[in-house]
Amino acid sequence: MKICYIVGHYPPHIGGVEILFQDYAQGMAAAGNEVRVVTSASGGIYGRHERNGTEVYYYNWKVLFGHPLPRKKDMEEHVKWADIVHTTTFTVANPARKLCKKYKKPSLITIHEVLGDKWYWIEPNRMKAFGFRMFEKYVCCKPYDYIHVISDATLNDYKKYYGNKENMVRIYNAVDHDILNLPEQSTVDFNKHFEVPEGKRRFLYFGRPGQSKGIFVYIKAILLLKQKYGTKLLDQYRFCFVISDDPLTQKKKFMQIVQQNHLEKYVLVKPSMKRKDLFKIISQADYIVVPSITEGFGFTAAESCLLGKKLVFSDGGSLPEVASGHVLSFRNRDSEDLSEKLFQIIQRDEEAFTKIPFKDFRKEEMIEKFISFYKTIMNQYGKC
Repeated sequence: MKICYIVGHYPPHIGGVEILFQDYAQGMAAAGNEVRVVTSASGGIYGRHERNGTEVYYYNWKVLFGHPLPRKKDMEEHVKWADIVHTTTFTVANPARKLCKKYKKPSLITIHEVLGDKWYWIEPNRMKAFGFRMFEKYVCCKPYDYIHVISDATLNDYKKYYGNKENMVRIYNAVDHDILNLPEQSTVDFNKHFEVPEGKRRFLYFGRPGQSKGIFVYIKAILLLKQKYGTKLLDQYRFCFVISDDPLTQKKKFMQIVQQNHLEKYVLVKPSMKRKDLFKIISQADYIVVPSITEGFGFTAAESCLLGKKLVFSDGGSLPEVASGHVLSFRNRDSEDLSEKLFQIIQRDEEAFTKIPFKDFRKEEMIEKFISFYKTIMNQYGKC
């Protein structure tokens, strides 16, 4: 098969979607398919490059609010070449679909998350939220030949807001099992990195400080713990955060809340770190907290479970689908409930958690399912 991936960003630009499509491309190339990736030059690379058996074409597209605006002339030759064109949200999707229609090639879009009315949960400016809501609807409701979603939560939200489609398939994302080998490659020590006194139990959050990630729900829950039970109880624990600078305004807002409420002793914040060091820190934490308000798949939860960590998570989005091992959930967006769940852990530790069977999201299984799905598409288009 000749498979063309058209995406807004691709490694060396780093992000969850970028890594996911790199896994698709490399997995398909390893299975003997011809693969091209068409993307923007946002990673600082321009022109044609070889990456692990795939041809990657980086174009200097204009960017609007972080989203590249693809040029038809850059994509056209690759669409004509392909048997299948696989794209994703947001700005690249409809231009790719139009070219597929012109050249009678099957178009497949991956939709990672559907927010619908939940845009109003994460964007306080209602006019902006309405704009995002309408743009999502515009992109998601175009007549793609096939739609792929990454979780049942996304599938159900799509059906709720945009209707049921016969051409939809759910294939879970994969969690890279190589992370199991990363902690031993790092010399970072949790307590030294965060300056945690010996004997303290440690909660860890890692990721972006975006509104949808729920860190403001979490910090309010910590403040409620302090108000309800006092600093003597709180002093036995440290709430540690590895937070990126994107978006910086949200990180600054978070730090202001910490300072204004005199939580600096208990809430410890560090910037992003190398991947091997991050997973060493995760492996040494006592508990992982994933308070996301929305989540299409939930890599942080799935990765933490793979590492065998006790997980505290919201029941929002796909998190209940991917969580396994020792888990404890709280009501989405409910700081009071999260505060009570944290108190349960403080009082009972492991007894506060429910043990559920491990859920494995292997890359090999994901690629096998896509190969089967691509073959189905080819058969329906009379290519096989």
